[in-house]
Amino acid sequence: MSTPARIRRSIKKEKISPPAYLKYKLPISCEDCSHFSFIHQKCTLGNATKDHRKQAQTQSYMQSGTVAFCRLLEID
Repeated sequence: MSTPARIRRSIKKEKISPPAYLKYKLPISCEDCSHFSFIHQKCTLGNATKDHRKQAQTQSYMQSGTVAFCRLLEID
């Protein structure tokens, strides 16, 4: 009998050093992206935004020093 596969989070979070986080305006949230519709409050490409929104990213950074970068983030 085989063991069922473990379920893992699909979002990988990257560490950012505190000096870099404080010094630079890093585009790390949906609200920073050209593909985010402020009117509809969702990604125009259909991606889930729950873990990439500014509030979630800030909370994640404050708790663990990591953020979830979106592979499709595009800034103007």
